[in-house]
Amino acid sequence: MAREDPRLVAGIRAADPATLEPIIREYLPQIERAGRGAGLTAHEAEEVAQATFVTFIETAPRFEGRSKVRTWIFG
Repeated sequence: MAREDPRLVAGIRAADPATLEPIIREYLPQIERAGRGAGLTAHEAEEVAQATFVTFIETAPRFEGRSKVRTWIFG
């Protein structure tokens, strides 16, 4: 199983904005596309993406790095 870099994991767990912002920028379009692919309107897909990242930030202290960040977000 893939493990994330310990420095990245520490930044995520600390909810460090300098760590979280690039992750959000990278995966936001992918989540919106997934929502659109699931038949959501653009507005609904945007709301789902926002809710996904709120949850990501709220659960960040529990991220252990045993999976890739993408897996954690899309899970």
